[in-house]
Amino acid sequence: MMNLCPSKLLAMLLLAAAVICTNQLSDNSDPSTPDTYPWNNLQISRERLGYVEYGNFGVNIYQHVDNYKPNTTSNQHKYYYAPIALLHHESAVSKLNSVTNQPEMRFHVEMWNNDVRNKVVNWLTDMFDRQIKPNQVEVFPLDSVILATSSPTSSFYLPTDWKPMNNNKEICLTLNCFDQSDCDKLAEAMRSDPQQFHHFKLLFSLSLKTANTKERVIQIESVTTGDMANKLLQKFGFEKEIFLTAGDEKKMITEMATHIRMDTFVDSDVVSTSSGKKIYTMLENLLISSRSTIKGQTDTMWDSVYWNDDNYRPDKTTQILNDAYTKMDIDAQKKLVEIYTNTKKGGGRLELDYLAGLKGSLDIDLSGHSSISKEDSDKFYQETKDHVEWNGEKFVPKPMHLSKINLANFRDTQLLQDKVVRVNYTTAILSTPINFFQQEKLTPSHEWQKLKNTVEDLKKEIYERKNEIMDIGKMPTSCEDLQRMGHKISGIFLVKGSTKFEAVYCDFSPSENDLQNWIGYVDIKSLPVHFYVTRYDSFSTKSVPIPFQREVINYGNAMDSTSGVFKSRRSGTYFFSFTGLANFPASPSPAYLGIQLYLNGGEIAEGRTEEAHNVADLKSQLTLQLTLNLKKGDKVWLQICCMSPGVSLYDDSAHFTHFTGILLEEEFVQKIIV
Repeated sequence: MMNLCPSKLLAMLLLAAAVICTNQLSDNSDPSTPDTYPWNNLQISRERLGYVEYGNFGVNIYQHVDNYKPNTTSNQHKYYYAPIALLHHESAVSKLNSVTNQPEMRFHVEMWNNDVRNKVVNWLTDMFDRQIKPNQVEVFPLDSVILATSSPTSSFYLPTDWKPMNNNKEICLTLNCFDQSDCDKLAEAMRSDPQQFHHFKLLFSLSLKTANTKERVIQIESVTTGDMANKLLQKFGFEKEIFLTAGDEKKMITEMATHIRMDTFVDSDVVSTSSGKKIYTMLENLLISSRSTIKGQTDTMWDSVYWNDDNYRPDKTTQILNDAYTKMDIDAQKKLVEIYTNTKKGGGRLELDYLAGLKGSLDIDLSGHSSISKEDSDKFYQETKDHVEWNGEKFVPKPMHLSKINLANFRDTQLLQDKVVRVNYTTAILSTPINFFQQEKLTPSHEWQKLKNTVEDLKKEIYERKNEIMDIGKMPTSCEDLQRMGHKISGIFLVKGSTKFEAVYCDFSPSENDLQNWIGYVDIKSLPVHFYVTRYDSFSTKSVPIPFQREVINYGNAMDSTSGVFKSRRSGTYFFSFTGLANFPASPSPAYLGIQLYLNGGEIAEGRTEEAHNVADLKSQLTLQLTLNLKKGDKVWLQICCMSPGVSLYDDSAHFTHFTGILLEEEFVQKIIV
């Protein structure tokens, strides 16, 4: 057997604790299972076998339902793991879709890889004590995926169409923006700090999606709680009507439609594209009273037009440009006009000479500078190039199509009381959050160099001490053994006791204190084992193991419910509990039912119930509880040992027969004694 030094063993234990802690933090990765039907289609058991750690998150493992069938050989067993949904944040790019003319952010998400599959294969091999082949393990055979979020925003919206997976290792996902600049910022944010996107998750479905329909009354809160609606109410107060550009109108209604879907449906429901358009059209008809065009700089409508930054509203920027134009010489005037006449070529940097009239008109401090900063000049140009033009005499706003919004409807609590929408949707079979590796960025610095020097010093110290370390040829059983092995720093250590590990404090300092102080026993389990099984109907066969038809939980797969035999997978102390219900016929004489627990064919304990002067179908409960020390491979089962004529172990769909077992303490030492 392998000879493990205590320091290595302690490191293994600490690593195991870290794995458990990490997966508790990643509990959100557990699949969401809205109903049983899709799982039946997949032929995958909904009970999780366990998980493996990948990076800083856990990957859940399941098995095929045929694995439970007695005629399925171990080589035919199939196992599955959930998609890892690993975000490749460095792949995020901002693009303009040339087909839809829509700004997009695209990024890649990894669904599976061979490294994860190998980890699952190794975990299953260790769990079942037999070699599991790679071709027995695969990722969930899902058909399509869609991106979802729990935090809607006015800067982007998500596609509503399912994307085929085609068993690809990676898929490219997109989100749509209203402005290209929004997608640029999102892509940069994902590349630099992907944890900001923790609210993203993936929903999965099968090729045969079941369409459902709901009728729901739209709540006014779903319309008014969005970011865009709040900005309008704060900016315009109690004005009845305002105007929005086409882009802002789309942004507002899209955000409202998203809130309606989130308030109406659960996370696993995906509204169809046609129903999404229906909700959008309903809001459009409800809130847009008319459409008009604004042309002149002096049009009184401008004060009722929503603009994200009023400094850059076209009526104001044209006034600023015209004021600057009048103060320029002829050559400067020609250059300024050329900038806004050839906007497709780009205006470049706007020099202070051309924008002398801007000083004090914008929130830009131009005093003491020979030119506007590149950032400020670029922003001014980008904000104005699409909305300003030269008409031959002066700068004027370009004609702009606006939508008149009935803002009073936002405050009308009775507005939607009779607005019922009929929506088609599908329900995802599984969901998982977007995962990402949490890695710190290390940059060369003085502190980093100091750390490197410290590591080098430690390496030298270890090299110098290696001749002092002795291989004692066994697992350490005391502080004295640890001292002989080279330990010099006092602390708490694990040592091998007679039946289990023990924790001791070792004082290696040169003093008169005791070298060893015993602390207590350490409970270690290499694999938790517990089960709970029941029956559906009565049983009255003597001298055979009682089989069980319903497996509620079977962690560790030690209980074979079909045969009724529990086979110990680990040596240790186990607790078993049985409760049943005896059914007695009418009888003037005493009748009885006895059930015994057997270990490797030998009777260990018996539970019995007896009734006299019975009426028909009299029921009586019997129980059996005991604690056993088992070795690996020991077999435990229950069987009817004795019963009167007409008596049976009663059961039906209400489940009156209960058999449970749990590993209390594992004799871990026995597995690694050298």
